[in-house]
Amino acid sequence: MMACKHFIIANSTFSWWGAWLSNNLHKYVIAPTPWFNTFTKQGVLCPDWIHLKCDRNDLFNKSNFKVFELVSDEDLKKIDFEGFFKSIGEFGISLISNDENSKIRFLFDEKLGNNLNEYIIEFKLFSNKKSLIKINYGQPSNIVLGYNKGYSKKYLHLSRINLNDLILNINDDSLIIENITIKSVDSRFKLTLK
Repeated sequence: MMACKHFIIANSTFSWWGAWLSNNLHKYVIAPTPWFNTFTKQGVLCPDWIHLKCDRNDLFNKSNFKVFELVSDEDLKKIDFEGFFKSIGEFGISLISNDENSKIRFLFDEKLGNNLNEYIIEFKLFSNKKSLIKINYGQPSNIVLGYNKGYSKKYLHLSRINLNDLILNINDDSLIIENITIKSVDSRFKLTLK
């Protein structure tokens, strides 16, 4: 790979090293940002590379198929809080963890929950410090979303999942969840570069 003139790389160390080790002084490197949704990997992309934003907000905004939105007390009834004390504050839901294995599980009706489909989730959170949320959706490994101090908004794209398997693991009592919205992705829309 390092013999290539230009690079479009994935968020993998294999493609990163190919672009990094290239001797072409006039190379173009296009790389996705964010690289990882965690704080353990930062500053991996060179500043002269082209950073292609891929946080999936365009996919979210194009979908009109809202499956779930956390905005009211009625929506709270669709969530199973395990190991959390919850309170509704000025910004949203304040979570206080009672143990190290606290979980939020979304409860959907069987017809919707058993659908294997593509979903895009928007998280709007406020935190007093850097925080992590682990997301499990029936896969062997977790997805980790990293949040900086203050207000954050992130998108997570999941394909072929059963919504009843969706679990958030939050071990941080500084998080305030302002909003969680889940939309089903309309497969007619495709991501395009402009």
